[in-house]
Amino acid sequence: MPGLSFREYLAFETGLAFQPINLEDLLKEHVNLARDVNEKIKPLQHFGDYLRFGYYPYYLENREFYHLKVQQDVNLIIESDLSYTEGISISHQEKLKKLLYILASSPPFKPNISKLASHIEIARNTLMNSLHILHKARLLGLMYADPVGVTLLQKPDKVFLFHPNLYYALSRQDTDVGSLHETFFYNQLQAKYEIAYPSHHDFLVDGQYLFEIGGKNKKMVREDEQQNAWVAKDNIEYGYKNQVPLWLFGFLY
Repeated sequence: MPGLSFREYLAFETGLAFQPINLEDLLKEHVNLARDVNEKIKPLQHFGDYLRFGYYPYYLENREFYHLKVQQDVNLIIESDLSYTEGISISHQEKLKKLLYILASSPPFKPNISKLASHIEIARNTLMNSLHILHKARLLGLMYADPVGVTLLQKPDKVFLFHPNLYYALSRQDTDVGSLHETFFYNQLQAKYEIAYPSHHDFLVDGQYLFEIGGKNKKMVREDEQQNAWVAKDNIEYGYKNQVPLWLFGFLY
């Protein structure tokens, strides 16, 4: 079961129950949809807080200790759940934690498996298996150029933490804004759609929609791709043509 979408978080925060939107309708009607939301609330005023602490509903209990609770839950998943289901030893548990902290301090990236395995001091195949285990536990997001028929020993083309709150909870340094935005987009769409890592652009969704993620000054994609390529922009209330507010992708479930 996924955590709170941005739409669901807004329902807790504002008491307004917006309806979920499917991706096709969102892309066709994003200007009108964004207008409908902005006439009732200002979503950008809530978006940063959602990225920081809005994914798990227990943020309502105590925001001050929310990230500590997330850290405790991550440890519980590794030390208890994965220990039981995957038979992970105590030494391996510590390496999984180290792997998460390394990834939390890095932007989403195409991993150098051999270098990463050496840094964590585990075998390459063990690292590959570890990435898949953490993905199953919803602690990591993995992207592939071809997501069909992925095997345990297949190297992911891009690695994310599973949702933005994890960067705040696990990173020992300031989190890159671009990382948060890409992770948000990945997280909100993976709940319902197939996501691949294309040779150009940031995301390919359901084999037909190409996306770039960027700030309000992000340039438009090449003209010959505009029919199926989109820019998800942060810090804008409304979009225009193929430029869509990033926050609106939080209304998909």
